[in-house]
Amino acid sequence: MGGRIPPVSMFPAEDPRFRVRMLRLPSGVSVRAVECGDEGSRAILLYPGWACSVYTFRFVLPALAEMGYRAIAVDPKGHGLSDKPLGRSEYTAEAIAADAIDIFDALALDNPVIGGHSLGAVLAMRVAAERRDAIRALLLYSPVGYRGVPALTLYRLLSPGFLRWLFPYVAWRWIADVTLRIGYGDVGKPLARDVDEYWAPTQFPEFTLAIRDLLHQYDFGARRPFRLDTISHPSLVLYGTRDRLLDPLVTAKDAAGIEGAVVREIPGAGHVICEETPDLVLEATGRFLSLLV
Repeated sequence: MGGRIPPVSMFPAEDPRFRVRMLRLPSGVSVRAVECGDEGSRAILLYPGWACSVYTFRFVLPALAEMGYRAIAVDPKGHGLSDKPLGRSEYTAEAIAADAIDIFDALALDNPVIGGHSLGAVLAMRVAAERRDAIRALLLYSPVGYRGVPALTLYRLLSPGFLRWLFPYVAWRWIADVTLRIGYGDVGKPLARDVDEYWAPTQFPEFTLAIRDLLHQYDFGARRPFRLDTISHPSLVLYGTRDRLLDPLVTAKDAAGIEGAVVREIPGAGHVICEETPDLVLEATGRFLSLLV
């Protein structure tokens, strides 16, 4: 699996702003946590979305640290440089939610703000539902996977089980390029380095298998939707108007059901708002955080 960025050179590499450590979870799985900011400051924990890694938050983490927070992002199992256990049962909605809760517990944070991007936002919702009194607020960036995903059936048909063994060998760079470009809207475009970072985990055959199994085994809210109106935490819901993975009108209506939620849309932005429009994401996030007592 040559041609990829080696693990030692993957984000955050030797950037002194970041601290990296591995968390050993009760399941025996080890996951990577990347953080910056003063360890004594109030923490913000962020989960990335499907097939993504902490690289999603490369702009967000240092900016939150400059705001005075201890900013943390994690690679859930199967992603980034975390362990990638094999087995379809590892990537059901229940298993992934349990993993996200174990990560939260392992970090032992004091009343943090938690959140995430895309499926990571839904994981944050599920953690908040289980650890309700231990969480201050939620940051929900482009939440997808709580009420189904458009074209999910098509994506599953394109990755059938009888071809599962083949996927590690056909994880070509152009697939990462096209997938990332679909995530952008009209505001920005990914750089070559961005594509390389997203392609890098495919050097591990287990990554491609884990991502394929997550696509098929995770419910994504299709059969059991997560109702946003059950959220009781102060919440920021932020999304782009050119997001191909969600309907902005439906997302706005759903988010309006969260009592006291701050709902903002970013004109022209696509799905990966933390990468395409980080300044606008951080401006909205900073304003929201300033409202918390």
